[in-house]
Amino acid sequence: MVSLKKINVEVPDTANDRRAILTIEDLSFPPGELTVVAGPSGSGKSTLLNVISGITPLTSGSVTVFGETVTDFRESRRDAWRRQTVGMIFQDFNLIGELSPLDNIRLPESFGKAARPAADARSLMKRFGVPEDRTTVSRMSRGEQQRVAIARALLFDPRIILADEPTASLDTKNGSFVIDSLIEEAAKGKTVIAVSHDPEFAARAATTIHLDHGRVVRKDRAQ
Repeated sequence: MVSLKKINVEVPDTANDRRAILTIEDLSFPPGELTVVAGPSGSGKSTLLNVISGITPLTSGSVTVFGETVTDFRESRRDAWRRQTVGMIFQDFNLIGELSPLDNIRLPESFGKAARPAADARSLMKRFGVPEDRTTVSRMSRGEQQRVAIARALLFDPRIILADEPTASLDTKNGSFVIDSLIEEAAKGKTVIAVSHDPEFAARAATTIHLDHGRVVRKDRAQ
């Protein structure tokens, strides 16, 4: 279970003032489900993902993941925890264009001596239909690059998957493939949270959380 309690994230607004960009009293994400976070631009969706992953520091509050309060971790421990526990799928993929698909997938192996992949990178390429004959990802379509990004996120078999607009700019076929893949991971008992404006995502999610101005304004459960 991923639990957020009394979350407040503030950023400087003026020289003598600060502005809250995320304020959440109590919110939890159960394992085994796909949760979609929806809302207008600037509503705090990406900030929410970054809070869960420990990338964005809190002004106050706590994030507890499977019984561990990760907001109490020191930076080095939090970074190691993130590598082993969280798979991030970024909206712009964050791939290195001059590297091959395989090298992009294996890139997280180079971060931290304690990190060891739980899955074989070539097996992930095969599972997600990543072409093996491309010398660099810059020669791949956006749909193919998205598959590389998903494979990379699963390299350490993370218990949590965070996806930021993973179907943005993709055609219907590739978008449905991404949704199918995340639902498949959730079915394994993982906590999967996706920020998305895609109505198909919300229609297939177990829960849709709506944010506005950094606050939860509605929470819909699938019938």
